Amino acid sequence: MDYNLIAGNLYMFPRSDGIVLGGTYERGNWDTNPDDEVSERLLAEHRELFAGFPG
Repeated sequence: MDYNLIAGNLYMFPRSDGIVLGGTYERGNWDTNPDDEVSERLLAEHRELFAGFPG
């Protein structure tokens, strides 16, 4: 993949070892542990976004 995507609060950036999906932040929260609920929501929102693309 050789492009970035920013759509509303969602973003996707390529890396040499995978793809970064995101779209969340919490001011003052420095915890680096993943939140399963947030991860599932982000995956669902990215799926919905790409479902609207042609082809």
